[in-house]
Formats: sequence, C-alpha cells, structure tokens
Amino acid sequence: MFLIGLENICVTVQFTVVDDASSKSLHINCGVPQGSVLGPLLFLLYINDIYRSTNISKIKLFADDSNVFVFASNLTDLFIKGNAALCEIFDWTVCNKISLNFEKSNYMLFKPPSNLDVVLENNVKLKLLVNNRNISRVSSVKYLGVWIDEHLTWKVHVDNLITKIGSLNGIVFRNKDLLPLSARKNLYFALAHSSLVYCIEIYGTANLSVLKPLMIKCNFLLRTLQNKPRLCHVRDLYISYNTLPINLLFKFYVLKLMHIITFNSNLLPSFFCELFCSNNEVHTYNTRFAHNLRIQIVTNSKSITSFGPSLFSNLPSPLRACTSLVAFSRLCKSFLSESF
Repeated sequence: MFLIGLENICVTVQFTVVDDASSKSLHINCGVPQGSVLGPLLFLLYINDIYRSTNISKIKLFADDSNVFVFASNLTDLFIKGNAALCEIFDWTVCNKISLNFEKSNYMLFKPPSNLDVVLENNVKLKLLVNNRNISRVSSVKYLGVWIDEHLTWKVHVDNLITKIGSLNGIVFRNKDLLPLSARKNLYFALAHSSLVYCIEIYGTANLSVLKPLMIKCNFLLRTLQNKPRLCHVRDLYISYNTLPINLLFKFYVLKLMHIITFNSNLLPSFFCELFCSNNEVHTYNTRFAHNLRIQIVTNSKSITSFGPSLFSNLPSPLRACTSLVAFSRLCKSFLSESF
C-alpha cells in the first residue's frame, strides 16, 4: 500500500508484487488492505464509535470482536429490541461503508434450562434479521479464547480443554523416550498449564461433575510426564511440579484477584473494582471485619462476587494481612497444597 499526497489530494493505491512481477494498481476510496501494518490500528479507530449507534443495547468491543447484549423480561420484547438494535447498527455500517460478514454473525439466547426452545420453534416470527437476512442461532460460541454456552455451564469450554489435554498426553506418551525429564516440566507449563489457568476464575465456577473429567485428564498427563505408575498418589504429581489441581487452581487465582482488589485495586480496570466493596463502605460500625470485602448475596453461591470475598475472609489472619502479592501467592499456594 502506498499513500500518495498531491497538493491537498490523498490517493491510496494497492498492488501485489511476486518476484519481479507486479499486478495492476487499484485505487482505494475507503478501507485498508488486509495485511497492512497500520490496518489493525486504523480499523480500531474507525469503528471506535459504533457503540453510539444504538441506545437500545450495550455493545462490547475488543479488537475486531463486537458483541451486542440485549435484555428483556420476555421473548417477544427481547426479539423486538434485538431487531431494532441490529437495524440501527446496520444503518451505521452503511453510513460508514463497512460490510457485515453474515456467515460469522450469530446470536445466542442466555436462558435457564426450560421449554424456551419449544416456544421458539413454534413461533416463526421470533427471528433476528439484518437487512432482511436471518441471523443464525448458536448454543455456544468462542469469545476471546473462552467457549461460552447458553446455559453458562462452561461444559463446552471444559470439553475443549479435555480434548487439548488428551491430545497432549497422547503426543507425550508416544515420544516419552525422546523427552528428558527437565523438558517435560516446561512442556506441561507451556502447553497445558497456560490453557488451564486462562480465565479459570470464570470457568472454574462450573459444577464438579463438569470439572472432574478434566481433573482426571490432567492426572493422566502428569503421570505420563513424570513416568509414574497408575497407583501413585495424585498429590505427589502436583507437588513435584509445584502446582495445584483444577479445583484448587480456581481458588488460588480467585484469591490472588481478591488480594489485588484489596491492596492494589489501581492495577485493575475499574469494572472489576465496581463489583466489590468493603464492609466499611456500607456501614460505619467499627467492627473487626470493617475492612474486609463484602460478601454479596446472589442466587449463585459460586458467583465470584460471593465466593471470592468469602474465600478470602476465611484465610488465616497473617496470610490475609500480607500486602505483597508475590509473598501472598507463595504462602497461599502452600496453604492450599496442605488442604489437598
């Protein structure tokens, strides 16, 4: 891509060069060629005001992932508001000369397990349309590396982790004679542990019945990496690598988050801090727990706004009073290992 300035006229030209052959040049009136250096930055600047296109819904942007959230008390109102929001967003794309990729556009209905699927099947009018084109419905979608399902059970994400850990276990087993023990630990933390801890504060709230198969797969992988027999104690596998099983890893990372919110909230986006408050922000009584994070009363006891403060307040006082995150992480991991 070349930017040519002639007096007050700016012309963008693109062409392709392969060896010594060049294609014909084409003028670009709008947009940026894919693969250009400035393309991602210019795209972000270009769509940064899309959230102003509608007041009906909330638009969340992250890089080139755009999501629209619509809330309503019943299905009919939900689809009416959804279609109205999509109509306004489509008008914005037309004015800004942006094309929607309909094949990659879909919607998901967050709902509890019920007969809503039957209602949708029986009511053909409940559809989401963009420029008279139907938007397909999905039961799960991958968003920023996390698989989200319509019931928020996180089973799809956990199943994908199980598949990944199982594949890694197979590769290691077939090549275990070629891998020194020193390299195997690095392999675990690079390919397995990094995937397990990614957003574990979110998917770790899944039921134990969902997480248990993943825990078993991780046990198999650690046995393979460490050349341990089937009957070896599981605790020894994790202690050898100075790590924790999934259920304790979840607690560990939640506790680290609570520690940062308590002592270094300025390191986090304001959104996280707004989810929590201390007891002295609610009342003025000089109690022993006045500076503790307040436990929110929610329907889901594993919600991080309830589970996190409760877990942090149950730590021993010396551990809870540790202000250094590095020291807290070391002591917290030892504390959780003892409960293994």
